[in-house]
Amino acid sequence: MRTWLARWIVNAAALGIVAHLNIGVKYDNVPSLLIATLAIGFANSVVRPVLTLLTMPLNCLTFGLLGYVISFLLFYVVGQVVDGFHVTVPGAIVGSLALGLVSGALSMLLIERKR
Repeated sequence: MRTWLARWIVNAAALGIVAHLNIGVKYDNVPSLLIATLAIGFANSVVRPVLTLLTMPLNCLTFGLLGYVISFLLFYVVGQVVDGFHVTVPGAIVGSLALGLVSGALSMLLIERKR
């Protein structure tokens, strides 16, 4: 449970950092940022595997590039669904990549790995 909470806090911090990069990702207040973090986590853990499975043949034809398109679309849809969290189309493209990089870097630095 503590690892899940730590990852959620790290992802919320990463989303806050991405929002401050002025790339088309903005939030109005902290609760909307936290709700957007939960929505992105839900989309990546539930919706993305289903979409990946359904688009597997096309993903193979594009050598995996469709996976990035799915990430962009999910990030953009979360921006449209969550009140107080705003994402433009270019912001979704750059923001989803930046979120992955920042979240990965923060996770490596802050969360202990079990050995």
